[in-house]
Amino acid sequence: MFDAIAFAGGGNRCYWQGGFYEAVADRLALPPKLAIGVSAGAFACIYSVLGIGPRVRKLVLAACGPHRKNFDFRGWRAGGPLCPVGPMYRDLLAQLIDDAALARLQQSTDLHIAVARLPFGLPPLLGAAIGIGCYQLEKHLLHPVHPRFGRALGFRAEFVRVRDLATPGRGRRRPDAGAADPDLPARAQGAGPDLRPALAPDRGQAVRPDESGSDPGRL
Repeated sequence: MFDAIAFAGGGNRCYWQGGFYEAVADRLALPPKLAIGVSAGAFACIYSVLGIGPRVRKLVLAACGPHRKNFDFRGWRAGGPLCPVGPMYRDLLAQLIDDAALARLQQSTDLHIAVARLPFGLPPLLGAAIGIGCYQLEKHLLHPVHPRFGRALGFRAEFVRVRDLATPGRGRRRPDAGAADPDLPARAQGAGPDLRPALAPDRGQAVRPDESGSDPGRL
């Protein structure tokens, strides 16, 4: 019935997309041939197409709770991560996306995951901070449907085709390169090859143009 489907970003708000997909998938003959996902929406697309939404929600609800904070200073003083969302998210993706899951995803639909490329020569940490800052400024001042400041500063969109990814590791890193959480500073410096959008605050993580190297599957 439909040729394509798009999953918008939005952090934890994106879980409604999985529920909606499950409710209409049979009636609308989903998935279609083409799927587009950005940030947490890419993750919602992945688990929806794979048909593992109930499992994902069970894992997420079990891992999160009122004791979880984006910045865990008590846990950090005890030797844990200052920003626990990033490690939790990577662990979740490692549980969900293996060779069999990646193969099923590639066979089910032609999924493209949106990422942002930094202006040439801009260090990752600085570029991510500028990108997030100009997005927040434009959002609060002008309330645009489609932000323009980032493009004016030289940021550009790129779409990574999941069917071109050779391993689950590269598959897991793509959503991660399309989204970030408070773990952003560390990951902005080392967003290597791997399919991950974020469980928590949806802030587009940018990737440097010169990080691709000769590997076509690397961000």
